[in-house]
Amino acid sequence: MIEIECYNLDGQDFSGHMPLAWAVHNKNAGDVKTLLDREGVNTSKPCNRGQTLLLIAARGEYEEVVKILL
Repeated sequence: MIEIECYNLDGQDFSGHMPLAWAVHNKNAGDVKTLLDREGVNTSKPCNRGQTLLLIAARGEYEEVVKILL
C-alpha cells in the first residue's frame, strides 16, 4: 500500500472506480481495511455502471472482502 495521506480517496477514475473499489476488485482485504479506516471514505457510492462495492465483491465471490464491507 502506498502512502495515502495526499490522495482523494473518493476520487474516481474514467470508469467511476475509487481507490477502495480497486482494492475490492483486486481482492486485497488488507487494503480494503486500511482504506475503510480512513475518515470520509464513501462506501456506498456506485461506479459508472451503478455497482456498489458490496455488489462487486459479492459477484466476484470475494468472501473475505464481503465480510469486511458488511
